[in-house]
Amino acid sequence: MRPFSRSVILLLVAVSVHGNPVNYLSDTRSVRVGLEADSPHALVPHAGATNQPGAPFNDPHLSANGSIGWQEVNGWTAAPTTAFAVQEVSLTGTQITLMNSLSVNVGGDPFGFHFPVAASGTVHADALFQVSFFVASLTDYDYTFDFSPSPTLETAVLTLDSLNHGNQQLFSTSGSPVAGVLQPDTYTLTCNFSSFASGAQAGTIFSSLVMNFSPAVPEPSAGALFLLGLVVVSLRRRRT
Repeated sequence: MRPFSRSVILLLVAVSVHGNPVNYLSDTRSVRVGLEADSPHALVPHAGATNQPGAPFNDPHLSANGSIGWQEVNGWTAAPTTAFAVQEVSLTGTQITLMNSLSVNVGGDPFGFHFPVAASGTVHADALFQVSFFVASLTDYDYTFDFSPSPTLETAVLTLDSLNHGNQQLFSTSGSPVAGVLQPDTYTLTCNFSSFASGAQAGTIFSSLVMNFSPAVPEPSAGALFLLGLVVVSLRRRRT
């Protein structure tokens, strides 16, 4: 390899060296279900459950579920009112992955076919994911965010808030990554995902998020260009 080529490569390597692109600061996560059923046919009027990590950046799998049964009428028992919420998370220095699964089923006898009067209730399930991280230098990112459509889908909100560079709403990408660049700053990524059912409704919905980070390759600085010029001039003088 010529001395000129070797010097240029070493210079470019020196300019492009970076550390870990993302450093996590804090996280807030939870899954929750809440159920209400009409009396007097419901065995209990209310049920619910909440699950949160036991410590920061712990418990990558969260789940919560609840159920309400119904009284038997003439040998017939209504389908139970049920709900569950599941969240799976993985955090690394270069990637955030998030999966939420919510299921709601009102059950009961919403049309009054077997009970003297119609009886069902309402069911709610939600998952919250929020993580704050620090970016020390220009960082490239791309993300895919998708969720399954369902009449019971209530909320599917994904936001990226920064301390000094504004806030943005991230949208469903239909499987095609969306790319951008993060300025040095502190950021908070928040996903609110919820499902609600009443009457005769039932549904299971999923959401998935994958966000990748990598150090941005900066434009050569004025100092780096000046140094490169000195290398070129020096090598030309040696050859002459």
